[in-house]
Amino acid sequence: MRKYFSCGQYNIFFKYIILNIIFDLLYDCIHGYNIYDNLFYNVRIFSGEIQESFSNHYLIYKTFDYLGVFLFSFLFHKCDSYILKKDLKKDLKKPINEKLTNKEKINGPPQILLIHNVNKINIEEQFLKSKDLYRKYIIICILWVVEEQLLKIFQFGLKDLDFWMFELLIITYLSARMFKLEIFNHQKFAILFNLFPCILKIITIGLSFNEEYENLLYINEKSLIAVGIIIYIILIILRSYVNSKIKWFMDFKYISPKRLLMIYGLIGASICFIVSFITTLFKCKGSNENEKYIADSICKVCESYTISNNNITNDTITYKYFENFLIYFSNFKSEALEIFKELFKIILGMISNFLSKYYFLLVIKYLTPVYIIFLCPIFFFLQKIILISNTLIYKHWFFNDDGKDSFFPLKITRFALDISGDIISFFGFLVYLEIIELNFCNLNYNLRKNIMKRGYYETYDCQRCDSSVVNSDEDETEEENEEENEDLIVNNL
Repeated sequence: MRKYFSCGQYNIFFKYIILNIIFDLLYDCIHGYNIYDNLFYNVRIFSGEIQESFSNHYLIYKTFDYLGVFLFSFLFHKCDSYILKKDLKKDLKKPINEKLTNKEKINGPPQILLIHNVNKINIEEQFLKSKDLYRKYIIICILWVVEEQLLKIFQFGLKDLDFWMFELLIITYLSARMFKLEIFNHQKFAILFNLFPCILKIITIGLSFNEEYENLLYINEKSLIAVGIIIYIILIILRSYVNSKIKWFMDFKYISPKRLLMIYGLIGASICFIVSFITTLFKCKGSNENEKYIADSICKVCESYTISNNNITNDTITYKYFENFLIYFSNFKSEALEIFKELFKIILGMISNFLSKYYFLLVIKYLTPVYIIFLCPIFFFLQKIILISNTLIYKHWFFNDDGKDSFFPLKITRFALDISGDIISFFGFLVYLEIIELNFCNLNYNLRKNIMKRGYYETYDCQRCDSSVVNSDEDETEEENEEENEDLIVNNL
């Protein structure tokens, strides 16, 4: 088996991938989530009717989250600037001939540290003064927030149509064009291999077309399948472009992740607040049954009124909103414990979201945008494991089955196909990232370590050739000197 497969070298920057996934999962557990049509028990740190009502206000939470990203990035950026200026003053006061410390032996003498610190400050100032560069990043941040929220809204009603497997092909092409990279054989193999989960995804969608299984949006409106897939592909193209441009800003314009997050957080909070305010004024309506079903899939915030009819019957009218500030803050009239839970949830969500976005940028900075796509199958797989574990704890069984759901076998089949697709994609990404090495069909020729080995051997051979040429020249010179000495001796005689 080792003849055909081997393990690649561990990259120290993989820790940023792990940290990003951990904080993403923590964020989901804080605000609660469930998928697969209640096949599992809800994952939620704070349970209760009031907390479930709070959790429906997705866009208000995102407003707080973006605001948290801006605040934490601003604070950390100011701390970094203060430390940088402090080191700069210290370097200016330090004598040139002073004995170097252990830290300076590693990072360089005071003069090098001084130049490095001054360059950092100049780069930040150039970024702020360059209107063209600043305008470009504002546009990228707007696109970043828009594609992020549209993809989330897409998951509300069309989650089975997310063919995220194509994103590896898209991001590889964009990175190759933007950063002048070559696509190697093992990467092409991984891209083709990664298309196999699409077959399982298509089968999953086909299983949903049961005569009575009508709780999915695209089942009621079949025309949404083609439209939904096209919209999703457009959105992942946009996401791949945004991630590639973020890499470009950090690598070629030397903009720090904290500076980028400050602008991103401020724009995100502004957009979410404006949309929340506008949607507070309008109810979700539909002129026909299909439009009403679409509205019900997207609009989760409910407000109910009870109307008395001649003291005989009471009719209940329910209005739905995509977001509503008034309904959200009306929940704060409940008991103090629920208010404390909500405030704690907001703060904890802001912290976990900031750390998730920060490590997200570090993955792009120290690795490549391709590794962001690599996060998807790992995150989805671990999300399913948490759902199963949580259901096992509360229901003492792997699934939330009360024996009354006639679609339970169908749901199990769809879940099995979905998790199988995650595992297959996970293997393809491991090959692409050279964590698993394929030692056949010349697929390992352009692995990073083999390229480095060839470079080393070529350099070593050149040096050996140069040294042999030098030695041969020295030998010829010595022979000529000996001949000249012999001639001098003969002449003297």
